[in-house]
Amino acid sequence: MVSITCTVPDCEYVTDSLPAQYAMDQLRQHREDVHRNAQSRQDHISATSRPPALDRPKIDVGASIEQWNLFTRKWELYRMGSGITDTAAPAQLFQCASEQLGDSILKSDSTIMNKPLADLVTAMKSLAVVPVATGVLRSYLLQLRQDRDEPFRTFAARVTGRAESCAFKAKCPCGQNVDYTDYEIKDVLISGINDVDIRRDILGTIDIVKSETKDVVAIVEGKEMARNALQIASLSAISTFKSRNSLPLAPVQNIPSAPERNLTKNCPDCGKVYHLFSEGAHCWNKKPHRMCIECYRAKRRKPSSKASASGIHGYCESRPPQSEPPTPLAQIIAMIGALNAQPKQQVVQLDHLVFSKSEWKKAALRQHPKVQIVVTLDGNHTSKAKYRCHESMNSQALRIQHIQHLPSCSSTKYGWPTC
Repeated sequence: MVSITCTVPDCEYVTDSLPAQYAMDQLRQHREDVHRNAQSRQDHISATSRPPALDRPKIDVGASIEQWNLFTRKWELYRMGSGITDTAAPAQLFQCASEQLGDSILKSDSTIMNKPLADLVTAMKSLAVVPVATGVLRSYLLQLRQDRDEPFRTFAARVTGRAESCAFKAKCPCGQNVDYTDYEIKDVLISGINDVDIRRDILGTIDIVKSETKDVVAIVEGKEMARNALQIASLSAISTFKSRNSLPLAPVQNIPSAPERNLTKNCPDCGKVYHLFSEGAHCWNKKPHRMCIECYRAKRRKPSSKASASGIHGYCESRPPQSEPPTPLAQIIAMIGALNAQPKQQVVQLDHLVFSKSEWKKAALRQHPKVQIVVTLDGNHTSKAKYRCHESMNSQALRIQHIQHLPSCSSTKYGWPTC
């Protein structure tokens, strides 16, 4: 008589004390009823509840060391989730490379697929990653700063990913390799905080450098949440205060009295009468005006080219435009009009003039000697030296009698001296 125990792991079934043949039949029946049906149910459940396929990670040429580290982690997750064995791992990893990177790998080593997975990873990294000096990577890390609206946890993840490629490792005199990446990460995180007040508080915290990186991130996030909540509460309180307590504005001081408002004065530029005090959009002016508003505006703006060409000056609208300097012909006409009004002779001093081509011209080539002439009206019109004046003078002729002729004076084609 024997008793047989079931050999399936975690199964405590034992047959009855029976002859050996009957005991074997009882154990066989137990396996068919219990273990085989249970395995069938498990296989059916696994076939019907298969998880969805995972996305295959990709890597291309020109990647940075930070992107390569991220790719290797995604590859490990993909391999574990897809159940890839060590035999199929090299082929699956090769499919993660882009077309250009895959062609480069096969061209560099035609037997790469027959080598272990570690050799394929090394070859893929040498062709995909752009080599950058460690000093350059560390300088990039030290220049990282938190953006204005960037969560501090996201900034910490960005700093950690960059610091992993900076090789913050040193060899201890005892022979062991020391990794001080965590200390560098904390220094960059604290110095890169965007808010100045939070950074000042963190720098003033005792033994902050001895805390772990996750503790530093938690402290800064707590201060940021308190800052944001305080700003919202302050804005709400200010809005409620303004809506409930709308006080009138305080009266403006230094307002001129009623007699002062009626004071007037003549403008020193144009002579126009203006008020010393006037009421503007907000209040009365505290100091009296020094000139009228037209002169003040004219002095602030520069006169345009058109205004200058037309003889309009921008001092004041009430100022009359300045007259142009009189021409030689106008001087002579004015002189003749004065002779008609007063028959007696007058001594008039003219500028240096030359009568050429039927017109008077001012001559300023050199200092000419002066000569005194007498201009009278010729009623007989017998003189050869005649000049027809304007029609308003009743076509009276002009006769010039030479009192003295100096040989040093140049003569024109009419024989007159240049005076």
